Amino acid sequence: MGSLRSLFLLIFCASACTAQIYHRLHRSPHSPPEAVDDDKKIISCGSYSIGDEVHFLTEKWSKESMTRAYIYDFKCDFEGIARICQNAFTRTSYGVEIPKTYVLNHTLPFYYVRENQNDTVAVTMQNYLCQPYVSAEALNVSAGSWSDKLVTVGVYQGKMMTEDEFLEIATEECGKKPSSHSLGGKCGTFTPSRYLEMEFVCDLPKNDSIFKIDHPIGLEDKAAFYHKPQFQILEMYASAAKELEMTMIKNDTKQIAKLTTTLNGYIYHARAMVRHAHEFAKIAEVSTNMQHVHETIYRSREKVFQRVKAWVEQTGVDRSIDLFLRAARLISNRSEAFSLENWHRKAEIGQYDVAKLSEENMPFSEALKYFPELKSSVEAYYLDFIKNHTLGFHREHLGFLNETGAHEKLLMFYEDIFSPGLIDQQYLDSGKGISLIWIYFLVTVVCLVGFVTLGFYFKANNSSKGPGRVIYKCGDGKDRPLLMENVDNPVFVGI
Repeated sequence: MGSLRSLFLLIFCASACTAQIYHRLHRSPHSPPEAVDDDKKIISCGSYSIGDEVHFLTEKWSKESMTRAYIYDFKCDFEGIARICQNAFTRTSYGVEIPKTYVLNHTLPFYYVRENQNDTVAVTMQNYLCQPYVSAEALNVSAGSWSDKLVTVGVYQGKMMTEDEFLEIATEECGKKPSSHSLGGKCGTFTPSRYLEMEFVCDLPKNDSIFKIDHPIGLEDKAAFYHKPQFQILEMYASAAKELEMTMIKNDTKQIAKLTTTLNGYIYHARAMVRHAHEFAKIAEVSTNMQHVHETIYRSREKVFQRVKAWVEQTGVDRSIDLFLRAARLISNRSEAFSLENWHRKAEIGQYDVAKLSEENMPFSEALKYFPELKSSVEAYYLDFIKNHTLGFHREHLGFLNETGAHEKLLMFYEDIFSPGLIDQQYLDSGKGISLIWIYFLVTVVCLVGFVTLGFYFKANNSSKGPGRVIYKCGDGKDRPLLMENVDNPVFVGI
């Protein structure tokens, strides 16, 4: 009984401690005694002492709840107020004191409550108005030059810098003093002035280590490297799936287990195969200079963009795996004995639309808040990337991928391309340019004349068979040119 009582007291004390900590971190918001203009971005800061220790409290005004809410523990000096503003509100630079205060009855943490001492303390909170963030002026970049922007907001040791301090960093990034620069995010009225960002133009080549293929290959070869290995595994998958379907009708348990294992193996290796296809077919060069991966003093727009591009490529790999699995379901007539969703995270196909590629969905969304000009570049890079990596399509047939609902439309095409046992390659040829229209017209006329001539010839020779269409049959992994009349269940249809 005594042990139970001790256990109860222990649980009670632990609960009380947890409640005190939770109350400290998530205490109820307090409304100030004086009205605050809810259109303004207002924060407040105050301090109190316990013995020799000084503690700070900061709050921000919430338009949504019309109350104040606890935010961060920063000092109430100019640098601290600026950090509070930058963290509390997007696109703000520093804070200006306004003649409004209020008293906050702050509940002390349990470990600060001593004998004969109250558990609350009255803290006078000073209001500050957060100032708008004025970005650096965009600069003209001449041919052969490049630009970058350095931002100190939102990094661990970020601080306001003078023009000379920014130029020192920009010179290191460029390799020489920039040919031109502009400053933004000015804070206060210091001498010399202090800023939060600099944009600069450099006329030296970028100091990046660029990934290059040892033996460059043409775009058509890259496309072949991307599509061919996936088609080969789909071919084997379709054959095994068809055999499994027949085996299940016969209820051959042993053979069903064997074929199911085979299908599982195809899907398991499909992941690695898709990633390998991406690497071989990579169109764009990717910077591997990943210095300042964990920025502590500033962020570089150029390096943020490089990392976002790496994330875009990883998203492209996920998309390719998703499309491959959907193609596998179609080509096997959905006869697989397991759910493909178990092999890949179940996701709506619409998540791969360009319109869904918003900053909120990116792992670097916090960094991109300080480089809003990157949004269009990221979307353009993503669109170009997925055009080069869409199974069954040459990029010139994918002009619709920038539309809303593009991937739902793509799935409709897949219903035609990946029929049971059949892969139609009609969309793998590049589009025909309008500048060649007269050439095609002449070729068509010549072909018509040729067909008419051949028709009279075959009729004269009592022949009823014309030239067959070249296609490719699936079964043993080999592509064999056959006549249309000889094919029962083709996998590859050639044009």
